[in-house]
Amino acid sequence: MLPTAGERGALLIHGFTGFPRDMRPVGEALQAAGVTALGVRLPGHGTQVDDLLRNHWADWYQAVLDGYHLLRGLCREVVVIGLSMGGVLALRLAVEQSVLGVATLSAPSVLHLNQLDWRAHNARLISPFMPAVPKDYEGEPPPDVYPVFPMVAVAQFFDLLQATDPFLPRVTVPALIVHSRADDFIKPENANYYNLRLLNSPHELFWLERSEHVVTTSVEQEVLLPRLTSFVTDLVGRT
Repeated sequence: MLPTAGERGALLIHGFTGFPRDMRPVGEALQAAGVTALGVRLPGHGTQVDDLLRNHWADWYQAVLDGYHLLRGLCREVVVIGLSMGGVLALRLAVEQSVLGVATLSAPSVLHLNQLDWRAHNARLISPFMPAVPKDYEGEPPPDVYPVFPMVAVAQFFDLLQATDPFLPRVTVPALIVHSRADDFIKPENANYYNLRLLNSPHELFWLERSEHVVTTSVEQEVLLPRLTSFVTDLVGRT
């Protein structure tokens, strides 16, 4: 998504096995407020699930960097917003590049590693024997959604969490940590972890109450989208 370019921009990053469209409601709300929004597609996502077998987490981060530099060519200032794993990538970008602020939505942390079963902890080891783990759906998943988590990609996901954790105290720009208390995939304790680890960032922990993990398309858009919009517009209003 790339509306008409303006002075201010927002880079939008979807989550693990997700789609750029997961961030579309955010992009549309920001566009209505006069902010240029660019959503990236992470390698191996939005195509077919086997494409995830060829990716290192650095490939995902490189796509974020590419999107950032494209947006900086159009806009003077950039805010970065990431959903789930996209939030982890956003925090890393906030350390390594010049951004006005960063918002994470339902972001996992290294704490998440301790909340999963043995398959996740041994993803790389068991991948030759258990190539993928089915996702937990009620009924059939939508036809274009990846129905499984490939274990080699899960291992890269965990590597990203561990590689990014030391960066967290180096985040110095304002941050908004959004999480739903009803998220039963990435537990709310992960937001509390970020609240403690972002030692040098002026940050806020913003709770949703009823939303599922993909908060951008869940039941509290009327709460989430205005809060994200005000976060971005308040930041750009300071410069």
